[in-house]
Amino acid sequence: MVERQESESFVVSALYFDTSTINSLYDDPQCGALTIRLVGESHVRLSLYTFLELASTPCRERRTGLINLARKLLSGYKLLAMPKEILDRSLVALQGGSRDVDPTIGPEWGAVSHALYHPDQAAESFYSTVDGWRKQHQKWYDDIHEQGRPHVQQFIAGLSKADRDVITSGFAKLVRYLCSRRDFVAEFTCGTVINQAVESVTRASTYEAMEQLETWRFFWVGMTYGFYVRSVRSHHFSKRRTPGGIDTAQAVYLAAGDAFVSSDLRQRDMMRLLVPFGWKQRHVWGYDELKQWLLDTTNGG
Repeated sequence: MVERQESESFVVSALYFDTSTINSLYDDPQCGALTIRLVGESHVRLSLYTFLELASTPCRERRTGLINLARKLLSGYKLLAMPKEILDRSLVALQGGSRDVDPTIGPEWGAVSHALYHPDQAAESFYSTVDGWRKQHQKWYDDIHEQGRPHVQQFIAGLSKADRDVITSGFAKLVRYLCSRRDFVAEFTCGTVINQAVESVTRASTYEAMEQLETWRFFWVGMTYGFYVRSVRSHHFSKRRTPGGIDTAQAVYLAAGDAFVSSDLRQRDMMRLLVPFGWKQRHVWGYDELKQWLLDTTNGG
C-alpha cells in the first residue's frame, strides 16, 4: 500500500471548488479582485457536476454570472468528469497497468463546453435538460447505496457483540475494520459498486483498486460514511443531519487538489473525515479560510 506523506507544511497549488464556494465568491463584493488573485496563485479545479448545479440556477442573470465566473476560474482547463466516469476510467487504466488517467470531460459533453464559454447563447432548452442529467447521477449513486447498505448491515450483524460495539462507536474504526477484511471489501465493492461502472473487473482487481487508486479509496470511504450515519450508528442518523448522496459522491474530487473548498459545513465535516485515508496531506477549507490563505499567500506569508 502506498504510504501517506506527512509534513508540517505543504504547498497548496491546486484547489477544488464545489458549488457553494462558487456562489460565495460570486456574492463577495471583492469577487473580481479575488478571482484575479486566485487564477494567479493557484490552479482551480471544477467538476461537471458543479457546472450542472450552476446551470440549474433559476435566475437567468445569476446563472449566466455564475457560469462566467466558473470559466474565469478554470482559466482554460477543462471540467472534471462526473464521479462515475472517473471511477470507470481509473479502473480500466489500472487493468492496463497504469494509475494515470485523464479525469476531465470528453467530447461527448460538447454542449456543456459551449454553454461554459457562451452561457448567454445557450438555448433555454439546454438548461432545462441539465436537471435531468443531475438527477440521473443522483439515481446512480442512490442505487449503489441501496445495494450496499444491506451488505454492511449483514456483515456487522454477524460479528461478536464486542466487535460490533467497537466499530459502531466511531466512523474511522468502522472503515479500518472493514478495510482489514480483504474478502469482504472485494465482494462488497465488486457486487454493489463496480457492477455500476466496469462489469468485467474481478474481485482481485477490486481490492487492488482500493489499495492503489485514491479516487476509489475516497469514494468507498465516503460511501461507507453514508452507511455509517444512516445504518450503523445508534443515534443522530437521520438524513437531515448528514450529507446527502451528492455530497458523498463528490468524495472522488478530494483527490483532485491540495485543498477542497466548500461553504457547506456538513460537506466540510465529511471531507475532513476522509482526508486521512488518502496518500498525502490535504486541506478542507471553508470560504473564509480560502480568503485567509489567499491573503497570506499574496502577502508572502
